[in-house]
Amino acid sequence: MIPVTFQDWRAENAHSQYPFSDIATLVTTSGERLRAGMFIDAAIFVSRVAEIRLTEMVCSASGVLLWFGDNTAPRHRKAQIDFSDTSDAIAITTSTGVQSGTLVIDRKKIIEITSWSLGTKLFRPGSSELVASALHPLPDKAVTSFDVPSGEVFSGDVWLVGENGVVLRHDNGAIRVDVVGDPLFRRKLCEPLTDFSPPRFLRSINGVEADSQQNFQFTISSTEVDKPSIRIFQSGDSALTIEQISDQF
Repeated sequence: MIPVTFQDWRAENAHSQYPFSDIATLVTTSGERLRAGMFIDAAIFVSRVAEIRLTEMVCSASGVLLWFGDNTAPRHRKAQIDFSDTSDAIAITTSTGVQSGTLVIDRKKIIEITSWSLGTKLFRPGSSELVASALHPLPDKAVTSFDVPSGEVFSGDVWLVGENGVVLRHDNGAIRVDVVGDPLFRRKLCEPLTDFSPPRFLRSINGVEADSQQNFQFTISSTEVDKPSIRIFQSGDSALTIEQISDQF
């Protein structure tokens, strides 16, 4: 096990309200109070510049759910503390589960919350503001995560792969997505076999095959007839119709 060293800063913060403001009362609307030293440190990456505070605590028999936010978005970030866990580093995540910070707690002191009544505890503005050093604003225009129809959320290092006619490229600092299509993608899937009908190509006309460029050349062979005897025209998207319109040869 790797030892954890240089933890003097924990003792320094043990009797202070950090990471909360010194003037924060840390008292809920129902009268419960957070004791100094329960929370030792915090680093929260936020996407909005505002006075972020602890807005809500949802107490249960197995743990407590903390919500951080402001008046506009009271549930901007969250942290789940499990009483049966031993780690003092708690992940702070977005509402969709993407990690966006860390909260350091004192396990010996945080257990006092088990004496509170179960349910939701709210904090009024001004009673639980975080200090500025605990907040790390994110860029205004940034993609930190994305989810897929299955509900799974991806963040961190993600590979983007274009398939079946989708081309991805780097374009002046942005990811460009071009959907060009792939007419043979069903053929590449192989299964089920009924999904793809192989095309039928014109190979020869009366035993005459196409030239090296796969073209058929139709030329006038006689000028003795003053009326055309054969008409060639396209019918539909992929059909060529040849019909005789005169019997004068």
